[in-house]
Amino acid sequence: VSGLVLFAKDKKEAARLSTCMQQGSIGKEYCAILCGELPQKEGCLVDYLVKNADDNVSAVAAESVPGSKRSELHYKTVCTVGHGAEACDTEGIYTLAMIRLVTGRHHQIRVQTAHRGCPVLGDMKYGGAVSGPPVQLAKGEIALCAFRLSVDGEDYVSYPAWAERLA
Repeated sequence: VSGLVLFAKDKKEAARLSTCMQQGSIGKEYCAILCGELPQKEGCLVDYLVKNADDNVSAVAAESVPGSKRSELHYKTVCTVGHGAEACDTEGIYTLAMIRLVTGRHHQIRVQTAHRGCPVLGDMKYGGAVSGPPVQLAKGEIALCAFRLSVDGEDYVSYPAWAERLA
């Protein structure tokens, strides 16, 4: 995963930013290439996720499972393309999606999209193909990037290097 990261210069600013995050006034938006197609062109995914710290993975679980946490994200499909039998899933479809987190859970985007049969391209941990026709990724790279960060009404934008390699 690549993209923008927010750091505080001192403890006072860190406390202020922490409060902003808790109040939902800091926004983070991601772009991702998914293997497959989400159920609708635009929507909200809500699941309960449980983290396995020993294996450094998370999974969708029932709300009643101890340690499960509510996880919500909003997505919008930018485009969907098919590339036949050489694509990363049986349908041969890739989706470029913009994703906005409401909650910020461990591997949240990766888990929630993979749970719906649309793993992130390059995400071997959750079932994504190593690479595919839309873009060739470097070893270990996944097509998920925090490209927009909104803080105090200002937007900071940085597009991922793999976006330049899109066909």
